[in-house]
Amino acid sequence: GYSRGAYAVRSLAGIIDQVGLLRADHATERNVNAAYRYYQRDSESPYEAAFRRRFCHPSIEIEMIGVFDTVKALGVRLPFLWMWTEPQHEFHNHALGPVVRHGYHALALNENRAAFDPILWDTTEGDWQGRIEQVWFRGAHGDVGGQLGGFHAARPLSNIPLVWMLDKAEQCGLSLPPGWRSSFATDPDAPSVGTTRGWGKAFLFRARRTVGTDPSESVHPTVNVAAPRRRFLPVPGRISRRA
Repeated sequence: GYSRGAYAVRSLAGIIDQVGLLRADHATERNVNAAYRYYQRDSESPYEAAFRRRFCHPSIEIEMIGVFDTVKALGVRLPFLWMWTEPQHEFHNHALGPVVRHGYHALALNENRAAFDPILWDTTEGDWQGRIEQVWFRGAHGDVGGQLGGFHAARPLSNIPLVWMLDKAEQCGLSLPPGWRSSFATDPDAPSVGTTRGWGKAFLFRARRTVGTDPSESVHPTVNVAAPRRRFLPVPGRISRRA
């Protein structure tokens, strides 16, 4: 998932972790709504436990979550309006639960719009035993997510996080066509779509993103290639594995 879609993907994993995954023969509209209500409450109850036993798979694992520049929440991300819609979605659980084996997050180093403040995974709490990598790439929010708005010159830059993510997915068992990498031209010196095209100019609240708040973060090697005068030091990554 990308942007709000990334948040939705992480929230869906949160539902599966907290409530469970409905079995196909019980995936009715009524049960889906019930699962969502239990998820919103964020508290275990005898009714939720009974619901899980009756309608959900007894155990489930998510092999991989791959997300591109997760923004702060769901809802409207238009100038100013995002501040009013954001509180409606604060209940969502976007953390990595024990059902997830691999988490990969591509982040935009050069994004500065407050409305696109990124939500990183926090690996400093809990005892999660999977593998996580959160990697910073050169470019803005649209570059990392492939949302270029017709500015095709940025495609080789945008392809860098895409190739990285596809490589991780292939390592996790996703079958891809032989030689798939040759279909995606990459160039760390390609122009960026930036943060001021189109509606981008209307976002007045801006701040540079902070890199290095979590041990799982690192900076992709192409960042130093693209900007030799500015040095970015990778944060030592936390790469843990299930026993």
